[in-house]
Amino acid sequence: MEPSRLARSATDLAHAAAQGEPVLADVLHLLDRAVGADVLNSSVAVPMDGAPPRTTVTMLHAPPLTPDEEAGWVRLVPTHPFARSLADGRLRTARLTDTMTIRELESLEVWETLLRPRGSRYQLAATLQADATALTLISLWREHRDFSAEEGELVEVVRRALVAALEFHSAMDRLRALAGPPESGDVLTPRQAQVCALVARGLTNAQVATRLGLSERTVRKHVEDAFARTGCTSRTALALWWRSSGMVADPPLSPRASPTAS
Repeated sequence: MEPSRLARSATDLAHAAAQGEPVLADVLHLLDRAVGADVLNSSVAVPMDGAPPRTTVTMLHAPPLTPDEEAGWVRLVPTHPFARSLADGRLRTARLTDTMTIRELESLEVWETLLRPRGSRYQLAATLQADATALTLISLWREHRDFSAEEGELVEVVRRALVAALEFHSAMDRLRALAGPPESGDVLTPRQAQVCALVARGLTNAQVATRLGLSERTVRKHVEDAFARTGCTSRTALALWWRSSGMVADPPLSPRASPTAS
């Protein structure tokens, strides 16, 4: 994959992650096209402290983990030297062979029990969250050849953008929690509020346009903008949001203008 194409795709995924959309499966497909691997997976909240598992694993080019494999990973990940090195809190992209040799890997129970049956010998891991209690990462696996330093650098570029997007979304969530439910006046422009009030009463775009002296196209644009500002995805949801905001009365209407007024 050309670097420019990788950059555009990674940018789109980072923007989606910043909005709270699930993107890890798409990231796996992107890295597969950009770097290539026999198997790829994302592992969310792998416990490193023996706590009850809350792990979510998404696989690419391989069947889902069996219940026995899931239990095996929970038990054996804390014993894996490479996993322990990734859980030190320093978010990064690293190769298994940066930490240990393949001979050392093949002496471990985690290799014999979990990795060997799936042909997963060489690993390139990009950590998204890491501490002593849990590990979230994206892993690329190959059976017969290691990943190059250049391939690791490509994955690291994507990892940094994704981590920044996830941190931004988390920070915005905390701010929204502190701010409480938004008032409609904090979210919508006066014209959008007028449109929402009429949509909440069940008026169609054509009826709203007639009532406000706007073109139907302009009303449709105001409704789309209100969707974007409130996070609603339907007229019904927008009406419910409007009513829950406490702004149940119609806002003042402008004098009836020509259908091109905005």
